[in-house]
Amino acid sequence: MDFILIPYISLKIANGKEVWMDAYFSKKLSERFRIASLIRSSDNIELNIEGETHVLKPILRGSELEHLVSKILEEIDTKLGEVKAKRGKDYAKWNLLRVLFIPFGWSRKIKEDEMRSALERELVYSKRILEELKPLTPGKFGLFKLKIADGKPVDGVYKKLYEIDLGFKVSFDEVVGEIVC
Repeated sequence: MDFILIPYISLKIANGKEVWMDAYFSKKLSERFRIASLIRSSDNIELNIEGETHVLKPILRGSELEHLVSKILEEIDTKLGEVKAKRGKDYAKWNLLRVLFIPFGWSRKIKEDEMRSALERELVYSKRILEELKPLTPGKFGLFKLKIADGKPVDGVYKKLYEIDLGFKVSFDEVVGEIVC
């Protein structure tokens, strides 16, 4: 087995364009704001693949999409406020220590700030993407053929999610394990 078929649901967005959202893994993410990375154009979506096996069943329904996106946007705003406040507080403290010429373990603090900065950037991008979806109109289902090599996804987006999101990694491993067995 070198692929699985992932269900996607089409969304007609405000500007009239059609995009597609993963209808399986989008509810399996440990960080829900990463749902924004599971939105695709129609380029790789097949509407009907006859006789194929390894098709995952959709667990995200079109009727719940509008509410889900709204809730995730609220969560993003909360998390973004927390990250910005923590970074601002740390900068103020570091600046005071610098002015007082107090030596400090800067390398550890810089690493922590880089992690917070990456999270902040990811939250901002997710927020912008999800805001573009509103209002949305769910439509038909399609399938995305995700290639798998050595038990890991080949597609760039899914590969990155496999590395950074524990919820996705666990559910992906379960799916691949069920199909292999």
